[in-house]
Amino acid sequence: MLELTDWVIRRAGREVARVSELKVRRGEVVGLVGPSGKGKSSVLAALSNTGAAKPVSGELKWERGARAPGDLVAATRCAALFDDRPDAPDLSVTDWLAYHAAACGAPAQGPEVAMKALGLKAVAELPVGTLSGGMAERLLLARLLLRPPELVLIDHPLARLDAAGEFALASLFDRLRADRAAVLWAATDQARLERHCDRLVHL
Repeated sequence: MLELTDWVIRRAGREVARVSELKVRRGEVVGLVGPSGKGKSSVLAALSNTGAAKPVSGELKWERGARAPGDLVAATRCAALFDDRPDAPDLSVTDWLAYHAAACGAPAQGPEVAMKALGLKAVAELPVGTLSGGMAERLLLARLLLRPPELVLIDHPLARLDAAGEFALASLFDRLRADRAAVLWAATDQARLERHCDRLVHL
């Protein structure tokens, strides 16, 4: 279980987020919701130890042990997805996933499993740079499955998914639950979070 208590996050000397209590259990998808500017992205960035947002007080635990954010990433199979586009646009979908699988030490079957789970087989040989916004989002989500994660952090980028992509997202979350991953997903769209999350935490 991931647990935050009395976390205060600062960026460039300014407080950007405060979390009194947040728990995400294994096999659970938790939505982090709140208006823009309330620090949802900063919480995920601090957890993944990326960017300038850093916790300055409070406690972080993973599986009952106290951790610093850098230690958390090192100690878990942590997969994070922020609001971006796939890199290496000239690679095919298959080669792109194979490249990232090799980079993270994923099992050999990882790319095939990920493509099937996110409905990417039909575009497997297309260059990544030619994908629609929705398919690009699916590809980024597929990367989360290359190496079965223990902790998944997803920040906002799912607005481009169409109905079929939304169905693929629901299937992804079902798979992550079955694999006992702890999933924290931040968004401003509470109605959408309610459709996919086991519960919500408000900032």
